[in-house]
Amino acid sequence: MFKPSLFVIFALVTAMCSAGCKTSHIRMYDGVARQKTEVAMIKTENTRIGIQSVDGKETIGPFEGFLYTDQWIGGANFARSVEVTPGQHELQISYRYDRSVSNPKYWLPAMSGHSYTIKYKVLGYRISIWFEDDETGAHVGYGENGNEP
Repeated sequence: MFKPSLFVIFALVTAMCSAGCKTSHIRMYDGVARQKTEVAMIKTENTRIGIQSVDGKETIGPFEGFLYTDQWIGGANFARSVEVTPGQHELQISYRYDRSVSNPKYWLPAMSGHSYTIKYKVLGYRISIWFEDDETGAHVGYGENGNEP
């Protein structure tokens, strides 16, 4: 009788942890999945960068702040890749280095069928973040200071 109870507890804990774990790729629109030619893909360059939100919608799972508090800094638990519909999107990007965090907002005019990578460069005590079109290598979008990246 004890073994089935232990199995049930293990299954519940596993299910709760899985519910809190985000996927590496998140679809940020409602409805059914669309063809790759009908959406744009935005991904991060590495684990220091995370996509915190798209158009105000958070990408972190419901249990992550609770279960993984020590890692809930910067891009640690935010999406690494999102799929969006074409058009202008507001993205809050999270960059972390050690225990420091930066959460700037950026706007990207996403085009269907395109893929973009969020790149960054540390310049002394500041960071420069930009979107790069994977096909053309062009810098696209702009940050909250209004300047082109």
